[in-house]
Amino acid sequence: MSRYLALFLLFLAQYPRFETYRIARVFTGAPARPRLTTPEQRRNRSAIIDGMRNGPNFAGHYTVVDWPCGPGCIHHAIVDAKSGAVFAPPASGELEYRPGSALMIVRTNCVAGTPGECDRDYFVWSDQKFARIESTRRE
Repeated sequence: MSRYLALFLLFLAQYPRFETYRIARVFTGAPARPRLTTPEQRRNRSAIIDGMRNGPNFAGHYTVVDWPCGPGCIHHAIVDAKSGAVFAPPASGELEYRPGSALMIVRTNCVAGTPGECDRDYFVWSDQKFARIESTRRE
């Protein structure tokens, strides 16, 4: 094994991984109607409802939806497909998530043209809230 491959594998091993925070089942039923409780959620009703059409894409039964808010700006909401409850993401930035995992990675301060060079915050979704478990800052 080359030295570079070994270093890369060591790098991967030290950060939270989606597989570590697996969700047993992904919800496949009809999604509940979103319960829009804040003025911002109500203003973005169409975007939230449209975003739910493809079903859960995060933590088993949640759907992360997004909509543009201007050049280089995207707003997000997280909707529980079972109850319709709407939650805010843990932080602003580019979100990375999986249907079968409770891990969400938020990338910020990315270097233009190099998506790998970003600050990263790692959050786990549990009991309808996020807990930050790790943060990395680019050099």
